[in-house]
Amino acid sequence: MYFRQTLSISFFSSILLTTLFLHFFGEKSETTLRNFYRESICKCDTLRPKIIIDTIGIPSVNYYSVSGEHIGIQTNPLEICKYGLTYFESYQAGELSSKPKLLACSNWLIENSEQIDSFAFYHYKYPKKAYNLTAGWLSAMTHGMAIQLLIHVYNETQDSIYLLKSEQILNTFFLPVDSGGITYKTENEGWWYEEYAQLGSTKPYVLMGMLDALLGIHIYYQKTHQKNAYFLFNKGMIALEKNLHKYHRENNFSMNDLVGHKANWEYHSRHVQLLKELYTITHSATIKKYIEKWQKATPKPYLLKSLKERNKTFLVLTFSILMFSFFVLVIIHQHFRS
Repeated sequence: MYFRQTLSISFFSSILLTTLFLHFFGEKSETTLRNFYRESICKCDTLRPKIIIDTIGIPSVNYYSVSGEHIGIQTNPLEICKYGLTYFESYQAGELSSKPKLLACSNWLIENSEQIDSFAFYHYKYPKKAYNLTAGWLSAMTHGMAIQLLIHVYNETQDSIYLLKSEQILNTFFLPVDSGGITYKTENEGWWYEEYAQLGSTKPYVLMGMLDALLGIHIYYQKTHQKNAYFLFNKGMIALEKNLHKYHRENNFSMNDLVGHKANWEYHSRHVQLLKELYTITHSATIKKYIEKWQKATPKPYLLKSLKERNKTFLVLTFSILMFSFFVLVIIHQHFRS
């Protein structure tokens, strides 16, 4: 009789402990378990992309396989821009050791752009099936962030090569997608700068790429007061204001694109942050409206989200914690009884 009571108490206590653990530590634990399985057990070629930093600070990405197609290690220009901007922030904060890495990323952008007349391109050398992209696609997000990085480095070094390359990158925003560029042009609804641009793609109209592109263009305009940059920024703002309502979904969350991909909490928060930066520049009533709406969104608790999705890793994690806590509690009860 006592043993049955012990089992019952231990079982319900283990459910409570498992629930509390998953509530506070579930997200991190699931990620750790998933990575451990993929890297140490199955050793499969379906791992999440992994960043690899070389000795001078330049990142590359091991994509392993995507949708059954081996991609392997690739140089991603966007990641180089992101790391370069991170190095710049560290350098500005007093980390002088970040400067060589900052210059390495910036110089990579100088040396590895594809120069055609007055245009500078960063073509991606691998496909992206999510948007029906083949090798050779372009990204307005990459071009916008490259401008941001190079302008920052120009301000630090006063080396005109960085300013010249920024201008050549800016010029690509004038090229429509069907002419090998990154822009969807409309007569009355502005110009949309596409994060995943290629003739024949699904035309995703990705919001985050558009926002980063606009900020890059404006940083160039702030530095040069060039009419071309002012024109591009205004054309882009018209498109953003005309289309922003299409990215609003239930519970005040945002969409990643216009082909059905919803933003997770990380991407949604980034949308709000970038809109705030644009609002300080434009004081746009439309942007303010969606900042106020999207700030009301709250992330779903891990446990509720996972119970709805019921992915395999969550189920394994839950069962493992439940069984472990159950047996530990039974042993503790038996120990104190004896």
